[in-house]
Amino acid sequence: CAGVTVNDLGWDGRLDVRTPIVSDPNQTNKQHGFNIGLNCSEFTLNGCTSKRAMMDGFWVGGSARIETDASGTTPSITYASPSNIVLNNCTSEYNYRQGLSISRCFGLAVNGGSYSYTGKLGAGKGTSPQAGIDSESEGTAAGNNNYGLVITGANLRGNKGAGLSFAIGSIKSIVNACYITDNDTYGITLTAQSKNCVT
Repeated sequence: CAGVTVNDLGWDGRLDVRTPIVSDPNQTNKQHGFNIGLNCSEFTLNGCTSKRAMMDGFWVGGSARIETDASGTTPSITYASPSNIVLNNCTSEYNYRQGLSISRCFGLAVNGGSYSYTGKLGAGKGTSPQAGIDSESEGTAAGNNNYGLVITGANLRGNKGAGLSFAIGSIKSIVNACYITDNDTYGITLTAQSKNCVT
């Protein structure tokens, strides 16, 4: 997908009355409210809402590997990753695992909105890491990381985990003027596997 804009779409996964599937034979559990994956580019969500999703409210990332080869004879692995994604004033609250997960993305702007109360629907209604926003890729190698994330003016409050986590492979990412409060573990976490990030 390329050049797509979605305005004011709402999703309610009804986690409050459903039992989460806590194991999944696939690489990634896909019960997200919104899933922007593979090689989507120039994709914008304006004022969209995801609440009580059975996994993440929003997922942005390259969730598959594609075998390609110019000659068609020798397979090699390339990574399908979304690029130039924008979330404007979106709301993601009371989801099972994450408000927003970012896994292999080149250029993501999060402007305003709320990524809050992850894992706060009660016993059995959350799973680690339960962050508001979690940038967790597959490493720091080129094509394998999250590059150029800009998170501005977002509300990250009351999550069972951190408000914001730069966990693995976040490169040259910026957090600016966010409201981060009342999270159960940390406001912001930054691991050694993330480089050149500014908060």
